Formats: sequence, structure tokens, C-alpha cells
Amino acid sequence: MALANIAVDMLVEPSERRQSCRLPGADVSEVSGVRVRPGRAMLTLVDLSGHGALLRGVARLLPGSVVTLQFLGPKASPIVCARVLRCSVATLDPLRGVSYEGAVCFSERFDLPRRA
Repeated sequence: MALANIAVDMLVEPSERRQSCRLPGADVSEVSGVRVRPGRAMLTLVDLSGHGALLRGVARLLPGSVVTLQFLGPKASPIVCARVLRCSVATLDPLRGVSYEGAVCFSERFDLPRRA
């Protein structure tokens, strides 16, 4: 019986831990890219919320470190401080090399652009 209970528990979705809804990066037309500092790496916005973002690119982000993000676009480029929560290999390509996906948590709530 105990094994059956464990199997059932593994099928149940864990409770939602997100603090705010996310916008897919493709839906945030105001952002064409993200520059991360220290360094000069350019990253792609995977998704964005008022509390954080998921980013992808060739730069490996160090979990626990504090970074400055500049959201690039046609209008003024906001700059926010964030803490790196996690980073993992997203893709391995023999021609392009390694790309990483990293999650960051903003130090202050970020006002999301409004959907059209």
C-alpha cells in the first residue's frame, strides 16, 4: 500500500509557487534583448513577471550572484538589479556551443508592460 500512495503522490501537481503571472518573452514586444552585467553578455527574454525573469543565452549566470539587467528596446531601457536563482545548460550545439537558461529574482517589483 505504501508504494501505491507514493506513486499517486508523484502524479499530483505540486502547488503553484509563483508570486505573479508570467508573460512569454515573445509577448513583450518592448524588449528586444537583455544585457547582463557584470560582463556585456546579451540574453534573450524567455518570460517575464513582476518578480523575476527567465533568460537564455551564451552567458552562464552564477547562482547567488547579484547582476544588473538592462532591458533593451525601442523606448527607454529600464535597468534592474536581480539575484540569480538558478542556471542550467539549455542546449548543446556542435557549431554554436553551449547556451544556458537562468532564472533571476528582481530586487524590487518590476512593472510589466501592458498587453495590447
